[in-house]
Amino acid sequence: MRSELISRFGPYINWIDRDNTGHTPLFAIVRCYDHPDYTALVKTAIDTVADWYVSKKKPFNYQDHIDNKGNTLIHSISDGEALKYVLGKFEVLDLNALNMNQQTPLTQFIRYNRLSNIQTITKDDRLVIDRVDSKYYLSALDYVKLDKMKPRSGSNVSERKENVNKVIMNLIDSCHVKRNCPDVGGVRVGVARLKFDLNHEICLYLKSCVDGQWRLVVHTKKDLIKVLKLLKIENPNIFFGTSDLWFPGFYEVGETPSIDYSNKMKVNKQLTGLELLITGMLLDDGLNNNPILMSFFTTQRPLNEMQQLKMVINSRELHEETLLAKKGQLLQPDDDEKVLIISPEEVGNYKTFLKYSLNEITESFQLLERFYKILVFNVLKEKDLRYVLENILLLAAGTLDSSKAPKNLNQINFEGFQALSKLHETLASLEIPELKDRLIESIKLLRNTTSELLTSINNILDKKIKKWWSLYFDIKKTKDELIKVLKIETTYHGEVNNEMSATIQAAILEIGKLIGEMDLNSMVVNQLSRDNSINAMNASDVSDLASNSGSSGIASSGTSYFIGIIERRRHSYVDTLIDDYTKLRDEFVDLNLNIKINYESLCVEISNFYLFKKKFMRFMISRYITDSLQVLKLQRGVMVNQLQKLKEAQGH
Repeated sequence: MRSELISRFGPYINWIDRDNTGHTPLFAIVRCYDHPDYTALVKTAIDTVADWYVSKKKPFNYQDHIDNKGNTLIHSISDGEALKYVLGKFEVLDLNALNMNQQTPLTQFIRYNRLSNIQTITKDDRLVIDRVDSKYYLSALDYVKLDKMKPRSGSNVSERKENVNKVIMNLIDSCHVKRNCPDVGGVRVGVARLKFDLNHEICLYLKSCVDGQWRLVVHTKKDLIKVLKLLKIENPNIFFGTSDLWFPGFYEVGETPSIDYSNKMKVNKQLTGLELLITGMLLDDGLNNNPILMSFFTTQRPLNEMQQLKMVINSRELHEETLLAKKGQLLQPDDDEKVLIISPEEVGNYKTFLKYSLNEITESFQLLERFYKILVFNVLKEKDLRYVLENILLLAAGTLDSSKAPKNLNQINFEGFQALSKLHETLASLEIPELKDRLIESIKLLRNTTSELLTSINNILDKKIKKWWSLYFDIKKTKDELIKVLKIETTYHGEVNNEMSATIQAAILEIGKLIGEMDLNSMVVNQLSRDNSINAMNASDVSDLASNSGSSGIASSGTSYFIGIIERRRHSYVDTLIDDYTKLRDEFVDLNLNIKINYESLCVEISNFYLFKKKFMRFMISRYITDSLQVLKLQRGVMVNQLQKLKEAQGH
């Protein structure tokens, strides 16, 4: 066929006429794969057809050129240059249409190794690379021939095929990552596919781009969970976790076949969730520079969790040794070293800030939870609504047989309404369910991170701070008891410089320094030093203190025998109080350090969370809107074409 003949006779051809296979003249020309100048042939035919539509005062309608197997012109073009010309010529084209074999143009190009077509179509913004068919749940990423990339002995032809398969894999994987994963400081990481390894474990094919260099590494899902656990040990307050909330059991699959390919559907859900998890960690300023995480994403080597765990533990132990050194200085006379002990006012400030953050983040969590439920409910009810709209006339006629419906509804224009119903069905087929599924999973991830952060805040508020106040009042109670005993000791010995009194004084002063009540304790001790006579206490005080120290009637007993027993019991009681205080002190100091470190860490994580939430939502919504606008543009074009047909039908 000569190209100039098409230009000459094109105006006289009915380009939308069909043969028994559904091929139009344009479709037949596009399938002339053996033509010596295929690209020029297709370009000439496209220009001629475009002029023909203009002469008929109609917009080009790609649906006029779909054969009986559901193949569009895009499915059938075999040359990348010709495809580029067609994509640039017409705006209203469905690059994601599924044919009867549940294949999009891209998946068909991958099947037949049409490399130039793949290079062209992956550059078009109208392509949704994650489009999944509704029967097998396969996307373009699943059609990449991984099993044919293994080194083998053979001819140069086999080697060339292996190289083409590898190039196609790199093209598809990099396109997927560019479209679905943000660039964070020159780093992109995405999950290209999930596959089972020889040990029947799910493996993640991680495609990453670091400073323009693309890498593909493979790790098991279990290793990813181990990395998350290491990060959680390193910083317990990060807002990513490993619980069932993050890795739900109902998505787990085995290699055994399942009914209606439900296992593949679950794998797709896992892939989306894992990729969004990785995206979230990269957008978190507290994790995107973590060496353990970045090494896992970009380096192909087994995860040595024991070595990594030792590194994390050694780092923590070094930090703890520094803190313990400071802790040993806490009880020294120099007040400058008391900075690690938190005062009640500071604890109150901690609680106030955390309560405020808790209320604010809880409100955000409730909004995300509500939004998530609305989206899920919307998806479920959309299917019901679609069924009703597509069958409303049949339902009104009381029959599911379309041939009987016109008789039952002879009062209305059945054919016209049937055409509108068909139009709605066509528009619905152009929608990409994966776009909304990804939006739902994104909202779910935000909800999970919010829940994880709330758990960390509640852990400090409900456990650590409550424990701090309990220890604080126990120590204060011990101090009060020691002051009472000191008064008794002063009353009966008339001095505060004996051995027991000195021990009690030292303990009281130490407690005062620990809990920040030095002024009060100094006043008590100094008062006892200035007035060491029995007049320092009245009779009722003596009676009460004596009873508290383990004996009754000490005021009336004058024998040295009973006084000795009472003193031994009082001294034993003092020893018990000091022992109890020592235990409380160690626990209190450890808790102070723990609260201070966790509070500072949590404040950083709260700040990181707000930044993460803003960046993640901006990326998520912009991605969803961009892809949805492409679908809406296509639907608008189809509606214009269909309405044009309705007008023509009414004109006749």
